[in-house]
Amino acid sequence: MIRSTWSVLSIRGNNSLLKLNDIVYGKVVAIPNDRTVIVRIIGVDNNGSKVVLKDDVTGIIPPSQLLNGKPGSASEVLGIGDIVRARVISKDPPYTLTLRDAQLGVVYARCPRCGHVLKWKSNELLQCPNCGAVVRRKVSLVEYWA
Repeated sequence: MIRSTWSVLSIRGNNSLLKLNDIVYGKVVAIPNDRTVIVRIIGVDNNGSKVVLKDDVTGIIPPSQLLNGKPGSASEVLGIGDIVRARVISKDPPYTLTLRDAQLGVVYARCPRCGHVLKWKSNELLQCPNCGAVVRRKVSLVEYWA
């Protein structure tokens, strides 16, 4: 388990805090049509320290940015409520995000059956210690919080 410290920062004016290639953390809030993922960006990695954003910022992960060369069903790799580590690939809100890198992906997830925190089992598999459910996710290979 990796623990980290977060500080809080308000975005001013035109959301100038987020730039191309910034690493951000966000909560998956919707997966309309099971292809595009809508994320509420909650923080940004600022040279190793994590900064919580006070203002609402939206990110979108298009199907082409979920996996390397494997666009498909978003619900096969992410779930509503998952916290993801992503990279910003557009200049303006709503920010386009990508998960197309081994260090990008889910960093925290809950069991879709019983709601307990999922534990990392292997590369793409998470398991619930409570009910035993195993789910597939696009997990960040450098950071998982449970």
